[in-house]
Amino acid sequence: MRALRWTAASLLGLLGGLLGLVGALLCVTLILLPLGIPILFLSRRLFQTAGQLVVPREVRHPVQGIQKRSSASAKSARKSAKTKRRKGRKRAAETMGSATASVRGGAKNAKNVLVDAATTAREKTPVPGHRSRMDRVRHKLHLA
Repeated sequence: MRALRWTAASLLGLLGGLLGLVGALLCVTLILLPLGIPILFLSRRLFQTAGQLVVPREVRHPVQGIQKRSSASAKSARKSAKTKRRKGRKRAAETMGSATASVRGGAKNAKNVLVDAATTAREKTPVPGHRSRMDRVRHKLHLA
C-alpha cells in the first residue's frame, strides 16, 4: 500500500512540475496571463496532494489519530471497569454472605449473653420503682 502511494505521489509531482512549467510560460506572455495563473494554482494543488500521499495519516490528520487512539483506550478502560465491577459485586456478595452468617451466629450468642446478664441482674435486689440497666435493655430487645 505504501509503494502504491509513493508511486502516485511521484506521478502527481511530475504532473505538477510540468503544469507549473507550462503555467510559468503562459504567465510570461501577457496575453495568456489569465490562463497561466489558474494552471499555476492547479500545479500547486497537485504538489500539495503529492506531499499528503507521502506522509503518514497521523501527520495529515493529527486530531483524528488522537481521537481514534483515545476512543480505543477509553473502550478498553470501560471494558476493564465493567469486569472489575462484576468481580467486585461477586466478591461483595460472597463477603456479605459470610458476614451475615457470622452476624446471625453472633446475634444468637449476644442474645444468650444478654439473657444471662439479665437473670444475674434480676437476682440482685433493684431499687424499688427503678429498673436496672439490663432490665431496660432486655425490655427494648423484647427479651423479657
